Amino acid sequence: MLATDEARNLAHAFLAGQHWFEDAPALVVMTARFDRLFWKYRRHPKAWRVLHLDVGHLSQTMYLSAADRGLGAFVTAAINDGDIEQALALQPLREGALAIVGFGPVSGERKNIELDRLEATPAARWAQDEQADLRR
Repeated sequence: MLATDEARNLAHAFLAGQHWFEDAPALVVMTARFDRLFWKYRRHPKAWRVLHLDVGHLSQTMYLSAADRGLGAFVTAAINDGDIEQALALQPLREGALAIVGFGPVSGERKNIELDRLEATPAARWAQDEQADLRR
């Protein structure tokens, strides 16, 4: 078991310095076994696509599960693969980290810019004005 400071430092390293995710009570590192994937799909170029579809499906399921429990969630692929692979003793070229999903209570305070509060760009405002003109 890790001490709180050790866990926070490891999260900081794993999450490539994205400090707004570090304090999540639960982090899930999504990894893949490339050798099994390419064996199953016989080295087909679409195997890579299947891998990313699986990560997408699993992360969406985790989002839905978190929402069902009233928790917030995030997924990021902006991760520090090297530190993760070393810490988890993943075998180079056979296994690798793909994404991290985190869960926890939703904070009542926003500390970072959120995408739902972005203002329209000049181009978006122009398009809105054009739509309004067409309706007149």
